[in-house]
Amino acid sequence: MIKIESLHIENFRGIKKLEINLAKKNFAVCGHNGSGKSGVVDAVDFAFTGNVSRLAGEGCGELSVKQHAPHVDHKTEPKKCFVRISFYDASASKIITVTRTLDNPKNFKITPDEPTARASFQKIVEHPEFVLSRREILQYILTEPGKRSKEVQALLKLDDVEKVRAGLNQAHNTAVREEKRAAAAVDSEKTFLLKALGISEMKKDLILEAVNKRRVLLGLEKLSDINKTTSVKDGILTAKASEEKGSKVIKKEALSNIQSLSAKASTDTPEVKKALDAIKKIYEGLEGQEGLLKNYRKQGFYNTGIDLIEGEICPFCDLPWKLAELKAHVQEKIKSGARVAGFQKRLQEVSKPLLAELKVILALMQAVSQYAKALSVTTPNFSFEAWEKDLKKIETKLLDYTDLEKVKGKLDDGWKQLPPKWEESLRLIQLALEKLPDVSNEDLAKDYLIVVQERIERFRQSRETHESWQKKLATTQKATATYTQVSESVLNGVYSSVEKDFAKYYQQINEEDESNFYAKLTPKEGALGLEVDFYKRGLFPPTAYHSEGHQDSMGVCLYLALMKKIRGNEFTFCVLDDVLMSVDSGHRKEVCKLLKTEFPNTQFILTTHDKVWFQQMISQGVISRSSGMHFRKWSVDSGPLVWEDKDIWKEIDAELEKDRVPTAAGDLRRYLEYMSLELARNLRAKIELCAVEDFDLGQLLPAVIARTFELLKRATKVATSWKQKEKIEELKKIETAFADAVKKTNLEQWAINKSVHYNEWVNLRAEEFKKVVVAFQDLLKTFHCVTCQSSICVVPVKGPIECLKCECVTVNFSLIEAPADTSLPDLVLVDKTVS
Repeated sequence: MIKIESLHIENFRGIKKLEINLAKKNFAVCGHNGSGKSGVVDAVDFAFTGNVSRLAGEGCGELSVKQHAPHVDHKTEPKKCFVRISFYDASASKIITVTRTLDNPKNFKITPDEPTARASFQKIVEHPEFVLSRREILQYILTEPGKRSKEVQALLKLDDVEKVRAGLNQAHNTAVREEKRAAAAVDSEKTFLLKALGISEMKKDLILEAVNKRRVLLGLEKLSDINKTTSVKDGILTAKASEEKGSKVIKKEALSNIQSLSAKASTDTPEVKKALDAIKKIYEGLEGQEGLLKNYRKQGFYNTGIDLIEGEICPFCDLPWKLAELKAHVQEKIKSGARVAGFQKRLQEVSKPLLAELKVILALMQAVSQYAKALSVTTPNFSFEAWEKDLKKIETKLLDYTDLEKVKGKLDDGWKQLPPKWEESLRLIQLALEKLPDVSNEDLAKDYLIVVQERIERFRQSRETHESWQKKLATTQKATATYTQVSESVLNGVYSSVEKDFAKYYQQINEEDESNFYAKLTPKEGALGLEVDFYKRGLFPPTAYHSEGHQDSMGVCLYLALMKKIRGNEFTFCVLDDVLMSVDSGHRKEVCKLLKTEFPNTQFILTTHDKVWFQQMISQGVISRSSGMHFRKWSVDSGPLVWEDKDIWKEIDAELEKDRVPTAAGDLRRYLEYMSLELARNLRAKIELCAVEDFDLGQLLPAVIARTFELLKRATKVATSWKQKEKIEELKKIETAFADAVKKTNLEQWAINKSVHYNEWVNLRAEEFKKVVVAFQDLLKTFHCVTCQSSICVVPVKGPIECLKCECVTVNFSLIEAPADTSLPDLVLVDKTVS
C-alpha cells in the first residue's frame, strides 16, 4: 500500500524543472490546454513503469520514450532528463525514492535499496493501470466486445484466460481439419483394399472367401476369422515374400491399375458430373465479385485491424477517420467476406465426389508411375510428376478462391488436365507389363495375399490415424466447451461483482435521473459485451442513447469498479487525467462525493483544464486548498509556470530590473485577478455576475476587501457575544493590520484617483511601480495563515456561515453569535468549529 509523497521532474516532456509536494494527499493540477498538465501525468507514469503510455501503443507510429520524452532542448542529453518520485510504503512504514533517467529508462535507482523496498516497488510495476485518461475510457466504453474483453481482462490480470481459450480453439480447429483429412484417407485406402481383394463390399465373409480361396491353392490353412492382428499371408515364406514384394511387379494388378487409370481419366461418373455442375454454378454466382473475394481473403486482416482501431486514426493506413465511419467501413468488408463463407460451405459439400475421385486418380497415377520406373519405361514428352502437380493444384485451390478464374478455367477445359501423349505413354507401360512372363496360379495367389496384406496394413494404419484424430477431436471439443463454460462461469462471477459496483457508482453520479440504472457485462468466447439501462426502456450499448458526458462518467465508474476488484485495499493511489471533459458541472460534484465516500483511502491525482471543476474539488473536500497546483502559462523555455508567489514575484522583479513596467504591470494585474477570484470564492464575497466569467480586477479586489472587513467585524461581534476577550483583541490587531495593508495599496483611492488605478500602472517608473508591487504582496499575505500558509476561508462553502479559519486552525473565528439568554463565564467556551 503506497501513497506518493513528492515528485521532482527535470527536463522531461514539456517540463524544465518542477517540484510537487503531494504529502500523501489527493492532489490536483489545473491549467488550460497546453499548460503542461499531462507532463506531470507522464512523469508519474515514467517513474513507476519506465514507460510513457502516451508514447506507446497503437497510433503512436515512430514515437519512443527515449527519443521523445526528453525536453526538446535536451533531446541529445537524456542523462539530464529524469524523474524522481518518493512514496510512502505503509507495509514497511518508510519513504522509498525511485529515480529514472531517460538515457536508460528500464533501469532505476531506488533508495533504500533493500529487498522489501524493491518488492513494494515491483507491485506497482506489475499494475501499471493506475493512470486513466480519456483514451483509456474509450477502451472500456466506446469499443467493440472483442477489444473490451482484452482490455478488461488485461486490467484484471486475466489475459491468460483468453490465451488459453485461443490455444484450445486452435487445437480444436486443427483436430477438425486433420480428422476430415484422416477420414478421406480411410476412404481412399478402403477403395484400394477392395480393388486388391476383388470384392465390392467391405464384409468379413466376402474378405475371408476371397483370401481363403488363395490360401487353399497354396496349401495353407483357411482363416476362420479376421481381426486387427490377422495376417492373410501367414504361412508364406517370409524371406521369399519380402524378396518378391520388393523386386517384382505384379503383372495382373498392374494391368488392372492401368486400365482403371485410363478409364477414370477418360470418363466421369454421374456423381462427379453432378458435382462439377454444382461447383460451376457456385463459381458463376461469384463471377464479377472480385471485391467480395478480396474482402474474403482479407478476413483475418480486417478482424485483427478492427480490434486496433483507437481514436480517430485508421490502424491500416494511419490516416484520420471518423471513428464511427471507419468501424462501419471495415465491418461492411467483414460482412461481405462472410457472404463468401456461405458459398464456401456449400462448395465443400458439393465437391466431395470430385475430391474423392481425384484422390483415387492420384493414387492410381502414383502406382503406374512406379511401374514405369521399375520396368525402365521412358515416356517421351510426358511427366507423371507434372500431371500430379496440376491435379493437386485443383485439390488445394478448389475451396480457397485465391485464384478463382484460373481454377474455373481448368474445370471448364477438363478438370483432369490430361497432358498430351498420355495415352501413348500408358500404352508403352502396358506393353512392357504384357511382356512380363505369365506366372503360375500359385504365384498369382501368393502375390495376391502379399498385396492384400499390404493394403490391409495401410487401411488399418489409416483407420488408426483417423481414430486417433477422432479422439483428439472429441477431447479438444470437450476441453474447449468445458473451459469456455467454466471460464465464463468464473468470469461471470467476477464481472457480476464489477457490474454491481459500476452501476452503484454511476447511480451516485446521476442520482437525480438514473437512480435505478443497472448494467450487464457478458463474457462470451473471447468477447465482453457491455449493455446499460436507459431509463428502464431496456439494455443497450453505451453509445446507443447515452450522451458523451454520460459515457465519460461510465468510463470512470467502470474503471473504478475494476480497480476495486483488482487491487482491493491496495488501491491506494490513482491518476485521473482530464477524464471528465464532457461531464457537466453538477455531475462533477457527485464525482467528488463518489471519490470521497467510496475511496477514502485512495490518493487521487487529478488534472483538469476547467477552473470550476478545480474549485469543486476544493469545495467538496476532495483536495485541500494547499494540495492543488494551477498552471497559468507554459513556454518551451520555462515549462509550466505555477500561480505561486515565489514564481510571480520573481518574474515581476525580473521585468522591473529590465525596466519593462508594462510587462510587469500586466503580470501583476493578471495575478491579482486570479488571486482575487480565489479569495472571493474562499470568503464567499459578493460579485456582480456578467455574461462570461471574465471578471475585472476592479470588480474583484474591492469586493474581497469589503467582504474581509465585513467578516472581521462579524467575527468581533460574535467573539463579544461569547465574551472571548482574547479573540476580540486578536481580531482588532488583524483588522488594523489589514486596514494598513489596504491603505498602502491606495485601493480606497481607486474611485477618485486614476493615477493609482491599474490601468495607469504602465505609466509609472520602475522604482514607483516596485512600491505598488510590495504593497500588494503585503496585502495578499494578510489573507493567509502565517503558520500553514493556507488561505483563510469561510466555512462551510454553502449555506449559513459558521466560522472563518485556515487549514491548521491557527486562525479560527466563530461567526455564530451566542444565544441572547445564555450567560457564560469568560474563557471557558469551546468553539464547536475547531476540527
